[in-house]
Amino acid sequence: MDTKLEITNRDVKRIEEILKKDSSISSFSTYVGTSAPRVYYSFSPVFPQESYGMILVNTENTEQTVSLSAKYRATLQNILPNAQVDVMEFSQGVPVISAVEVRISGDNHNELKRIGESVKKVMRNTEGTRLVVEDFKNNFFIDVNVNEIIANQTGYTTEIIADLLASGFYGAPLSTFWEGDDPIPITFMFDEKSRENYNDIINTYLGSPITGQYNTLRTMAEITPKWQFGMLTRRNGIPTLTVGTKFKNGYLSADIQAAIEPAIDTIHLKPGYQMEYGGVVENKNKTFGEMVKALIISIVIIFIILLFVFKDIKRPLIIMISIPLTLFGSMLGLIVTGNVFSFTAFVGLIALCGIVIRNGVIMVEYSDELFETEGLSRNDAATESAKRRLRPIFLTTMAAAIGVVPMIVMKDPMWAPLASVFAFGIVFSMVINFMVLPVFYAWFIKSSKSIENK
Repeated sequence: MDTKLEITNRDVKRIEEILKKDSSISSFSTYVGTSAPRVYYSFSPVFPQESYGMILVNTENTEQTVSLSAKYRATLQNILPNAQVDVMEFSQGVPVISAVEVRISGDNHNELKRIGESVKKVMRNTEGTRLVVEDFKNNFFIDVNVNEIIANQTGYTTEIIADLLASGFYGAPLSTFWEGDDPIPITFMFDEKSRENYNDIINTYLGSPITGQYNTLRTMAEITPKWQFGMLTRRNGIPTLTVGTKFKNGYLSADIQAAIEPAIDTIHLKPGYQMEYGGVVENKNKTFGEMVKALIISIVIIFIILLFVFKDIKRPLIIMISIPLTLFGSMLGLIVTGNVFSFTAFVGLIALCGIVIRNGVIMVEYSDELFETEGLSRNDAATESAKRRLRPIFLTTMAAAIGVVPMIVMKDPMWAPLASVFAFGIVFSMVINFMVLPVFYAWFIKSSKSIENK
């Protein structure tokens, strides 16, 4: 009888033969009984399991990756109907196993399983979901309930039967053969044909060490095939069942979660049981929440520095006004290039804010210089500052924007979002700065001056 690892290896080899015939695949690596190491920042390796296999496929470009994923996602499951086959692409963001997850916590495993089945039913009936899974792993086993009266009459005890079965199916060490310095264990177990299926097990002959007679297992025990929990997960010390699903192309994890929440919230929970949502949405909220805090703190520190430099609150406010206006350009960049707002896109947004503030400082400071040294009015100083600073700001802005265009053209899933946010945002902010900053400068500073004169 093949072990789980042998069955997994056989199934993986079937997929390998298919991949070898595909000319669009440049190379692939196979892992049986474990997963690949952390080859990508958002990939979480799976703990070693005999029933787990992974094939890491390399293609020439992103288009081939997308088309191959769609192709094999539709065919491989039919080739291996007894296996759970998932074809996935590396994605941006924090590592998660499933895009949408529901975690159910409580003490009773059977109750967790019941709630989990209800959650899986909701997910399967939701449009856009695929591959609904759970992290409780079932193992097939055979329950041997020994009839002690019959067993004792024929010279057996429960302990004797347990020892004989363990020795026959898992092996009992007899001795060790040494080949040089290498020890080779000698193990006793039933031959392979006697361990192949359920009928072979119940008809196994066991010899009594007391009477020396042989009797079949089924004459002394009631044998029942059953399933049991093979792997139980705990979260904060509490048994937790995680049910997750992935989504089809054209859908977002946030949309899937919004669709399943109303139905899942109606599932009855006994006292002591609770549900919470995980997956992409939870991790994104957690990660982006911390980054937003960092961005706000940075802007506040910059604002305080500008207060010390200008010794006035109006000029720093004028400079800061252009920051939220640049968000429109950043979002436009993501829409035009077809990228998503990922972690690297947020990094690009932070870098963009720094450049926008720099351009604002240049224009405001030069307007003050024209007002003080050349005797221009506030309106004329604001207009003239925009005219004279147009060339240097335009050249530096376009140089920075063009510099990241190769990352957009390459469509790298990691760096393309950053480049899209930065390139479109910086060009948009340049236009906004020349249109908005002179107006606000002339209005705020002039209003302040007129009030002081009064």
